[in-house]
Amino acid sequence: MNRFLFFILIPMVLFTTSCSDDEDTIEKPKWDAAMFQGLWFCEDNTTYLEMRYASFTGKIYTDMDSIPSEVESISGRWSFYPTNLLIRMATTYQSSRLTDSRDYKVLGIDDYSMTLLDIQLNAEYTYYKVVASYSMSLGQSIDISLPDYHASSFTPTSSLIADVNNQGHLQAIGSGYTYVKASSETSAVYVKIEVDPRPKNYFMEIKNCTIDDIIEKYGTPQFSGKTDTPNMAIAWDNTFSDTSLEYIHYRYDEETREITQIATWYKNVDSYNSDYLYIKNIFYEIIEETFGEYEWVLNNAYYIIPLYELNGNYHINYNNHKYYNEHGYY
Repeated sequence: MNRFLFFILIPMVLFTTSCSDDEDTIEKPKWDAAMFQGLWFCEDNTTYLEMRYASFTGKIYTDMDSIPSEVESISGRWSFYPTNLLIRMATTYQSSRLTDSRDYKVLGIDDYSMTLLDIQLNAEYTYYKVVASYSMSLGQSIDISLPDYHASSFTPTSSLIADVNNQGHLQAIGSGYTYVKASSETSAVYVKIEVDPRPKNYFMEIKNCTIDDIIEKYGTPQFSGKTDTPNMAIAWDNTFSDTSLEYIHYRYDEETREITQIATWYKNVDSYNSDYLYIKNIFYEIIEETFGEYEWVLNNAYYIIPLYELNGNYHINYNNHKYYNEHGYY
């Protein structure tokens, strides 16, 4: 009887030992903190996560919404714990100075994407690698180039800022930030697009557009009516894509549809000064509150006048001088 029990117990012990050995030999993913370095975009909540890493300074990250001018920015430190595949983010909100700490379980990461589980919310998010970025001017066109990634299609996250075809030919049609998704058969990456709302955009509008082009571009205006001259006027109030402007006003010839004057109102003195200095440093010299030499103004069709402050508002005007010379008004 004892011998019978012995032969039964031996296989059970061997089986138990074998299972324990299998569990010990299961390899956990060999991830290190440097793998998370880079810019990542999450299409589920349209936010991006910039994670920087340097071994001599520790692990640092910054997290900001895709439209940083409209939300509070966040910065802080992150730490990766390879034993339990955990990322801990200690954040500081820049405006309020409030702090927060949150843990994320790393579910997966490769060259093109990472998946994180927000443990507090029990919510899963997939971030995609941002492999390129472009700074553009309104109306500019480029061909997206991704030499290390073969993309078969391109899709913008905001069709109000960028228009792109499946060959990666992109045109900037609105100001601000957006991302373009580049997809292959098996994966996806993103390209960051920043369209600069500098004043030369409006300078080009007065030279190259009719009022019908402007209406098509900005949509239905909030104001339409006669001006103090025989011309017409339309205006938009804080509904267009240029986040630095509070208000934009166009005068135009009702018969020819030619734009005669553009007036821009800025949200604050900082955004005004940014555009003012941009014009001054890049395009023109300021002579007697007018951009350009006096003779240049007389002989040129278009020019820009900074009015600085009027009734608490900050203005820059774009004038069709050719039209003024012919009609005596804008």
